[in-house]
Amino acid sequence: MGRGRITIGLYNSYDQNFREPHRRTIARAGDLAMAFDMNLALFGFPIPEETRTPVEVAEWIAGTTSIGAHGGYFMELA
Repeated sequence: MGRGRITIGLYNSYDQNFREPHRRTIARAGDLAMAFDMNLALFGFPIPEETRTPVEVAEWIAGTTSIGAHGGYFMELA
């Protein structure tokens, strides 16, 4: 039986407004997931309801941060 990919799960316990700590945490976790071929799951983050796919979420987050090549690594992960 083959092994699956590891998933990093981030739970937002900080605030329900999207702030800089959210951006930095997600961008850094995305870089880590990309470097080690892992998945990334976000729980409880205030992401707009109209962002439905991983690519839409990544585009929205990438547009709000300068970390990780301005979100480029996060886009590649999606």
